[in-house]
Parts: sequence; structure tokens; C-alpha cells
Amino acid sequence: MPVSPPPELPAEIVITGEGLGQVAGNAAYDVVTIDRGRITSTASDRLEDILRDVAGFAQFRRSDSRSAHPTSQGATLRGLGGNASSRALIVLDGVPQIDPFGGWVTFNAFNPARLGEIRVTRGGGSGIYGPGALAGTIEIDSAGPETLRPATISVAYGSRNSVDADALLSSTAGAGFATLSASYQRGDGFVPIVASQRGPVNQAASYRQGSINGRAVFPVGPDTELQANMLLLRDERNRGLPGTDNSSTGADASLRLVGHGRWGFESLTYLQLRRFTSGFASSNADGTAAT
Repeated sequence: MPVSPPPELPAEIVITGEGLGQVAGNAAYDVVTIDRGRITSTASDRLEDILRDVAGFAQFRRSDSRSAHPTSQGATLRGLGGNASSRALIVLDGVPQIDPFGGWVTFNAFNPARLGEIRVTRGGGSGIYGPGALAGTIEIDSAGPETLRPATISVAYGSRNSVDADALLSSTAGAGFATLSASYQRGDGFVPIVASQRGPVNQAASYRQGSINGRAVFPVGPDTELQANMLLLRDERNRGLPGTDNSSTGADASLRLVGHGRWGFESLTYLQLRRFTSGFASSNADGTAAT
């Protein structure tokens, strides 16, 4: 009696949670890579401060996203000079992060604890990303399960009644994995006007910020994976005068299909919702009234 051969086992499926590998042509461009060690070791825990390691990176204002007005947080490379609207493109897991209305960047939405690597291409070499990458491209990749711990939590308290807290959960699910992270920052802020020029209307520029991010990656074939991302963010702050409150609310969602086979491919669809409100005021010479 003939014996049937044993059934063939399916090929091993390896999920990376990343996009396609770097192309050989990148060697011709000016590319700077920032690894996870540097990302998680910055004292301020702010992405914009990490990017200042890259020569030629500039913002419209030197202050970070706790005090700078949201509309001044553009990102520019190649020393072209700071600008309120970004001349460089920022993408997270392939998804553009520049505000669709004003071109600025909501830096407080990026929690360094969940990031794995940053690649900065200075110059217009990243043609695949279109005209948004005029001065260059900042590509950010989320960290995978091989890097993240199953659970982490961090809370810090500092001057001006400031609180920085973040938490992250990571778990494998079958052949895929999922992560969930949350961050919250608040503080009474500092008074933007020097003491000798302050008046009764001058006050501290307080802030309150938070974000929640969820990510899931799972296989849909032997060498193809589907990556799903979700982000909710809220940013509230004051610019040191009555009537200068501003706020940003956002919700992002994306699906990216990545094929790592012989013919690599990426297919992306995403949704980006933003609501922005802002008030502006000026004070008189002795700081007794704001208009």
C-alpha cells in the first residue's frame, strides 16, 4: 500500500511592522539615522529636540511644543531658515504628519517611547513622497515587539507644577503584534515677558497635552502584512495673556499594506482630521490691559 507524503508546512511568516527596506539609491543622498537609544534618552522627551541633532534642521521658533504657538511649529532642513509652514515632510510609518491646513507639525503627538528609528534625508532626494519634501524628508518608524517591553510606565514631576506621564503596552497576537500607548503632559508654564516689563495682565503660559496611539500589525499572506494605526490627540495652551488660549484636536487613522516579497510594494490609505482654535491679544505699554 503506497504511503502518502507528509503535508508541506507553510513557509515561516516573519512580521516586521516596517515598510520596505532602504533602496540602494539612498547612498547618493545625505541621510542621517537616529536610533532608538538616542530617541529615548533625550531629557525633554520631545521629538523636536531630538531632531536638532541633525545639522540644518530648523523651526520657526526655538521654543518647543509646550510653549510655542502651534502655527509656528514648521519643520525645515538644509538651513533654509525657519518657516511657519513646513518645507520638509514628516511621515510616521509612511503616513504624512504635516497639518493639512497650515503646514505645521503637532510635535506633542509623537511619544518617543513608541518610536524605533528616524531617518532624515536632507535635500529633495525623496522624490517618492512628492512636492511636500522640498527641503527633505523625516521618516519615523514605530518600534516593534522585539524592542518594546510588554508594559512600561513613566511619571515625572518638575518645576512649575509640571507633570509628564506615559504608558505603553505591547503584545504579540498570533503571528502579529499590537501596541497601545498614551501620554499626558501639563504645566503651569512660565511668564513669557521678562520681570522688569510685566504688568497685571501678564500671566504664565500654561499647557495641557495628551495623546493615545494604537497600532496592530498582522500577516495577510506569506510575505505580506497589514499595518493599522490610530491616533487621538489634544493640545491646550495659553500664550501669557488673557484671550490667547489655543487648542488643537486631532484624530488619525491609517491602513498600510506592505509586501516584502521579490516585488516589494506598499499601499497606503489614511484619514487625518484636525480642529484648531486660537485667540490673539496685545497688551498696552504698562501691561495693565489686553486687547
